[in-house]
Amino acid sequence: MDIRAKQFFALILILVLTLLFSGRLFYLQVIRGEEYANLSVRNFLRTILVQAPRGNIVSREGTILAHDILTYVIKVTPADIKDEDKIIELLISTLGVTREDVLKAINDELLPYYYPRIVAVDIPLDKVLELKIKEKEFPGLSVEMSPLRKYEKAESFAHAIGYVDEISKEELFRLFHRGYTSGDRIGKTGVEKQYEEYLRGIKGKQVFKVDVLGKERFLQSEKLPEKGNNLVLTLSDELQLKVSDIIKDLPGAAILMNPKNGEILAFVSNPNYNPNYFVRGLGQAIWNLWMQGRALVNRAISGQYPPGSTFKALVAIAGLESGMFTDRTVVNCRGFLTVGGRVFRCWTYPRGHGAVDMREAIAVSCNVYFYTLGAEVGINKIVEYAENLGFGKPTGIDLPNELQGLFPNPQWKREKIKERWYAGDTANLSIGQGYLLATPLQMASFYSFIANGGYRVNPHIVKSVRNNQGEEIYRAYFPPLFQDVPLNTIKVIKEGLRRAVTHGGGLSPLRELPIEVAAKTGTAQTARNERPHLWLVAYAPANDPEVVAVILSESSRYDLANRLAPYMRRVLEAWIEYKNRGN
Repeated sequence: MDIRAKQFFALILILVLTLLFSGRLFYLQVIRGEEYANLSVRNFLRTILVQAPRGNIVSREGTILAHDILTYVIKVTPADIKDEDKIIELLISTLGVTREDVLKAINDELLPYYYPRIVAVDIPLDKVLELKIKEKEFPGLSVEMSPLRKYEKAESFAHAIGYVDEISKEELFRLFHRGYTSGDRIGKTGVEKQYEEYLRGIKGKQVFKVDVLGKERFLQSEKLPEKGNNLVLTLSDELQLKVSDIIKDLPGAAILMNPKNGEILAFVSNPNYNPNYFVRGLGQAIWNLWMQGRALVNRAISGQYPPGSTFKALVAIAGLESGMFTDRTVVNCRGFLTVGGRVFRCWTYPRGHGAVDMREAIAVSCNVYFYTLGAEVGINKIVEYAENLGFGKPTGIDLPNELQGLFPNPQWKREKIKERWYAGDTANLSIGQGYLLATPLQMASFYSFIANGGYRVNPHIVKSVRNNQGEEIYRAYFPPLFQDVPLNTIKVIKEGLRRAVTHGGGLSPLRELPIEVAAKTGTAQTARNERPHLWLVAYAPANDPEVVAVILSESSRYDLANRLAPYMRRVLEAWIEYKNRGN
């Protein structure tokens, strides 16, 4: 091939390559130019989400019980760190954090590498100043202000309000589509959890322009975070604090509830805990102490106990409605009764109550009367009324982790215990013993049904939700659920409960109050040689009840439930004082 031919082919090759290059350039710049431009921008933009403050939680009087405060936090950004070991040593020596805590934050794979991670919160000012001047010396370290949850009057309201803590991996996978990210704090219990969607705010967003080395150069755009909505509770901070103080030496629970609409005025579980520890850091010693006393158990809705004689009011309703007994039916109590070949004793054994009718049997809590009544009525009728009036099922309160108690029946015993139902089981059930279990809130709900004359109300702890402009966006409303129990039947029960206060010596402290009170005690036997659970349920004023009060003493140091009467008197005194001021 001569030189001219070679030059010709070389020219052709150059032209082909030029056309290919030009075509590719046209494709990249014109055909897909916008797409690649956007990708390029994203490569040099860094988006950081900004935490939004949660909404406030306030009492019915408007007292702030939970709110976010601005506090100093220490963050590390893995993408910017030059010397990881030096930063870790600095944080250990300055803040006392552990190497494991810092590495856990740095190596959080659920966050982008350029995303700041919180290492410590609520930093004292002297430590803030010490670390602030070292930010330039330690790239990747930053001192910032961030919202932090704070609980006022923390222990008294702990079981009602609950607490927030860092979102778990399981929660994150379940809620990622709702905008949650690793490190977020989320409601774990109480209304903090139940009303999470209302309380959590809307995150802000900062978009930074970064250079090819990933260094932030300037803030390109910003969207400010929006605070969450505010909860108004039905709880009175005045009554909550007073009731908490009154029963502080009684492991158990206490509830004050409006029987007309289901609003909870006081909601106490002992022992309690300080939810601020979950926000600022919980040491092992505190955790061990809480575990020892089961402080995190909300006994008002998650504690399940035999209701003892407080359940006799339900058996009386079943007896009257079955037609097997009337209010004038008399039973002669000799201190014991033989049922199914077994001897069942009255609590007065070896003495008996003698001849008693239904009102007197309720007033003196005669076991023999209710053994007899239960045997006549039968388990099926008792089961029917118990289920209709809320036993064995949750009340539906707006709190998580409510347990449903246990209302046994023959089918349940066959399936769970692998035994048939005996006459003795009905006898035990008729005085609130045996397999039967109820929560304090279930008893408050049942006695509200009696107090208001025959309709069930929905217990609730949140009155309304308001946005940050003060507009009401939710108000609790639960229509009453009427039950087919005649007023005459309820009247008999109420007269027996009133007589328990006026005629008995054990509840004499309640006669000292300036209003009339109706009440019922309950002593629930537990395992042999263990202390009993004690109940006292009351409502007032007896002729037109405005409050139902329940006190449960778990594994009580007392032997009889009437020992709770002085506590109940003080609780009702607090309510009377509160009411007399126009509340």
